[in-house]
Formats: sequence, C-alpha cells, structure tokens
Amino acid sequence: MAAGTEEGCLSVLLTVHHALERGTGAAGTTLALAAELQDRGHRVEVLGFDDLARRRGATIDSITFPHHVARIVRGRLDRGDVDVVDASSGDLAYVAADRVRAASSAVFTRSHGLEHLASARRRQAARAGELDLRWRYSLYHGGIRLREVARSFAVADAALLLNDAEARFAERSLGVAGERVWRTSPVLDDAVRRVPRAPTRDVLVLGAASWRKGGDIAIRVLESLLRADPALSVSWHGLEDPARVAALLADDLRDRAALAGPYPREALAGLLAGHRVLLFASRSEGLPVTLLEALRSGIAIVGSDVPGVRDLLGSGAGVLVPDGHAEGMAGAVRMLLADERVRAACEAHGAAVAASHAATVVVDALLGAYRAVLEVKRATR
Repeated sequence: MAAGTEEGCLSVLLTVHHALERGTGAAGTTLALAAELQDRGHRVEVLGFDDLARRRGATIDSITFPHHVARIVRGRLDRGDVDVVDASSGDLAYVAADRVRAASSAVFTRSHGLEHLASARRRQAARAGELDLRWRYSLYHGGIRLREVARSFAVADAALLLNDAEARFAERSLGVAGERVWRTSPVLDDAVRRVPRAPTRDVLVLGAASWRKGGDIAIRVLESLLRADPALSVSWHGLEDPARVAALLADDLRDRAALAGPYPREALAGLLAGHRVLLFASRSEGLPVTLLEALRSGIAIVGSDVPGVRDLLGSGAGVLVPDGHAEGMAGAVRMLLADERVRAACEAHGAAVAASHAATVVVDALLGAYRAVLEVKRATR
C-alpha cells in the first residue's frame, strides 16, 4: 500500500499537458503546486512533454502524451506506490476505469480551462463569422481531444474544476456526479511579489493579441480611449509581434501606444503597479493567472463577462462588460480612470479575492480533497 496517512506524507504524481516551463500558464502553476507540496513534506513527481522519449513538435507531443501517461499511471496504480494521481484533462484517457476503481490511490482529473467550453466558444465565433476554423480543428482539438478529456473525467475518482461554468458542464454533460467535483485554483509561484503602487500610466494590456485573448477587442478599446483623450497613455506588454499589432492600430494613434514583446516574469509586479487600470478582454478562460496576479497587485480591472473572469471579478473586484463589447469596455475604463473612489473599492474587493486564492488556501483545500478521496477508497478495500 502507498505511504500516505491521514495527516502524513503523501506521494503525488502530477501530470500536465505541456512542456515543463516555469512561469508559463498550466505548466507554471503545476510546477508551483509541486513546490508548495514539497515544502510541506510531500513527495511529488511531475510529468510533462519533457518526459517523452522523443519530442516531435507541439501537435504530435499532444497526441502522444496521454499514451505515455497511461503506461506510467497503469504501472503506478498496479504497484500501489503512489497515493494521488493528479492529471491534467485528457491525460487519463487511456487508463481503464476498472483499474482506477481497483487501485488504492486517489485519482483526479484537473482542468486548466475546460476544453469543451473553449471549443463551444470557438464554434460560436465561427458561426458568427468572427473566426475561421480550419477543417483540421474538428479532427483533433474539436474532436479526438474533447473525447479524451471527457473520458479522463469519467475514469477519475474526482474532478478538480476552476469555475462555476465548468462545474455545471461537468455534471450536466460529462456525467460527473456533484459529490465528485472539487473546486480548485491555480497556484501562483513566488516570482511575482507585490510592490508599492506608483502608477505613471493609465491603461495596461498583457499577453498575446490572439482571438481567444480578445486581441481584436483590445485594439478597438485602445483606439476608442486614445481618440477620446489626447493625454491618455496605454501600454501593451507580452506581444509575440509588437510590429504586427502596431500595424493594426490607426495611423494617427500608433505612436501613442507603448507596445512591447515578452517580459521577464519578475517584471510583472512593476508593470501592474505602474498602471491605473488593467484591460482584460479574453473570450475564454478557466481561472486566469494574469487576473489572479493583478488582483494580488491591487490594480483596478475591466474584464469580459465570461466564465473564470466572472468568478474572480463578479463580487466587485473589477468591472465586467459583455464579451466582445468594445465600447462598453472603453466606457468602463474611462469610468475607472475618472473615479478614484471606485478604483479604490475595486482594489479592496480584489485584495479579498486574492487572499481567498492564496497558495496556502488553495493547497490546504487540495490536500483536503486528496485525503477525502483516499479515505473513501481505502475504507472500501
């Protein structure tokens, strides 16, 4: 039997459907979780694309990885030398349900942003003419991948989900019973530490200018803001190609936007502290790390009213605007810039939300889930 006891050391196997790079989305939060668990005395292994015998590009690695995970997990479950398997969605697709049920280990499937909801939003955009989905999308990302994700949730003992919409979808469409659903949150690493707020610029956008991140909406919002106020200052950091985004801005506004490429993670705190308002126009999220960092920093936020963003900002920690409503977002930004008291109220609410998602809180709850499932499984053996 594995070594875990009610309050003792647990042996945990984490898997994530990405290359293991610190400070990068799902991989970064998985590594941060591993570090937190290790700091508490637990034994942790992390499997990512780096563990594949041969790397053959992101698409092939994505297809290959669940088969690689299945071989490892089947052996670990049969030997009984791991207490918890905590696998990202899709990674358990080729592990048999009866093997999971027979094991003494607690087996979880974790969402890093539920693929079914993201796919539904893409298909909605394609029907509306906002997005051109290639025929290959239905083969893997909109086909095989969704079936792998659904099977992963079906075979696991429990599901770790990020927001209300994911929990509802898992119960209604994936057949995950309510008592098997546990809510969780990304674990932030300690590379970004809060610094005193000293804003010298008005509006900040962070990250890629992709369709999913609402890049086209952000461009329209910035143009509206710049036209309305000649003194307004805007910044966009983290762009893959700043020149391409500059070319999308109107000629008479281009020179007034500070556009920059990727930034070192340790620079994030300074960027957030140096601006008054963060614009977050994303169309599809799980529980965005960028917003968690922003709430921790104390910046006021205007975000799109979509799952994940709504869960973080809906209590008053920011201002929500309907998905894709550029003028509504521009108006909300102008309101926050003009009213210091409203900004301060958002910052106060944001601090409370950030505290509820602190690493200690998240890991305490996660360990509670691990042990609760372990107790049930081992009581029935």
